[in-house]
Amino acid sequence: MARRTRHEEQAGLRTPWQVSVGRTRISVDGTSLRLTNPDKQLWPAEGITKLDLARYYLAVAPYALPYVADRPITIQSFPQGIAERSIFVKRRPRGTPAWVKGACLPAVTEPTLCYVVAEDAAAGAATLAWLANRASIPVHIWLSRADRPRKPDWLAFDLDPAEGATFAQVVRLARWLRDRLGEMNLQSYVKVSGSRGLHVLAHQPQAIMGMSTSTPAARPQPSQGGLGRRGSPVWLGRRGGCRVPRGRETARAEGR
Repeated sequence: MARRTRHEEQAGLRTPWQVSVGRTRISVDGTSLRLTNPDKQLWPAEGITKLDLARYYLAVAPYALPYVADRPITIQSFPQGIAERSIFVKRRPRGTPAWVKGACLPAVTEPTLCYVVAEDAAAGAATLAWLANRASIPVHIWLSRADRPRKPDWLAFDLDPAEGATFAQVVRLARWLRDRLGEMNLQSYVKVSGSRGLHVLAHQPQAIMGMSTSTPAARPQPSQGGLGRRGSPVWLGRRGGCRVPRGRETARAEGR
């Protein structure tokens, strides 16, 4: 299949803002940034470049920003591509453009730590393009907003298969979590984690803030799509996640 021309790709980019995408320059409602090494292959096998990533972030920005905006971001860069080693950066990097919002929050090892925060609308879309320029493929956001860092309004379960477990078992655990959260009137959503597992997320601030995280959840039964033949108990951890005994018959769930 012939690759579309840049003009054809540009014509297909639909956003609420005035967006201009050149090979090395991106503009969003007048906010401009320089794209370095636009032909860098981030997914070499598929031929997907840094420029492609920037265009994708701009295309999904209207849908992503309601969930991303105003939340501290941890940058995970893949400068040599998705198959190579990544770099985690929590601190807002030096040289970050002034139009990229930051939030300085209390930290464990120092008084404050300043994070990148995407704003809503055009400024947030430009920030996502800036993250793409840093080859930040995942966008890791906090479960709370920058102005309420100790009041998370999302609950997240990171489900990864333990050694010897299967993805089908992860799916069964995700369904079990959906049912248990539903019993607490929490609507949940599932997404792939980018690796071998699933993320289950629930959003209902008042219910989450009122939850007790020291009480064991109901024991999952194999007939209910549980963890395996042993029906191991799942405990809600102190950080809002859950723990499952690590064994060949189980999947692991950890809160973030």
